[in-house]
This record gives sequence, C-alpha cells and structure tokens, in this order.
Amino acid sequence: MKPRASPRAGLTDAQLTRLHARLEQKRDELSGRLRSTHERVGADHEALADPVDRAAVSEEDAEELGVADPDDRALGEIERALDRLQDGSYGLSEASGEPLGYDRLEAVPWATLSAQEQQLREDRSRGER
Repeated sequence: MKPRASPRAGLTDAQLTRLHARLEQKRDELSGRLRSTHERVGADHEALADPVDRAAVSEEDAEELGVADPDDRALGEIERALDRLQDGSYGLSEASGEPLGYDRLEAVPWATLSAQEQQLREDRSRGER
C-alpha cells in the first residue's frame, strides 16, 4: 500500500513513506510489548499452593495491566493513523481541518490535532481556561 494524505496536508511522497514506516515500527513495538505483558499476566497462577502468593501475583498482574493501558491506547491511535494513511485523510487536524505539518507529524506521527489544539484540549481537561 502506498501511503496517502489529504492533498491539503502538503506532505511529499518521501515524507509519507517515512511517517508510514515510523508508524508501523511503533505499532510493532507496542504490539510486541502488549503481547508479552498479556502472556505474563495470562500465565497459570493456580499452580501456586499458597492463596497469599496467588493474591500477590494477581495484584502484580493488575498493576502490569494498568501500566500497559497507555500502550494499548497508543496502539489504537497508531492503527487509526495507519487507516488514515490508507484512506487518504492523513495529515489534517480532526478539530479544524487544517494541515498538521510535517514537523508535528515527525514528532508524533499519530497526531490528530495541531500542537496548539492538543495543548488547549489538555488545558480544558485539567479545568484551565
């Protein structure tokens, strides 16, 4: 598949190829890390005879899954960016429709908002105005 972006995004074929490769690399990295976490967490703990040991291991598993949650969210964002590269809608802000720019996408290839829009969203979620 040849990666595509909105013509309004102003990205060259070389830039799209580089961003596509970075997204795939990050997707593979996160997928491997999540798979490893789920394999560890999914291990059979019933073999532990002591209920206290089983409880401790269950608590560790819950912690590990909590740590993996941001990776899981990031993986979803990366998958959506790859979908946009396929359907040709990549490179535009989902809020304003304005081009994100290569520098922004080079920093965060799965970005859907400009840096300013992202900051505004984060400020609002913290209750700042």
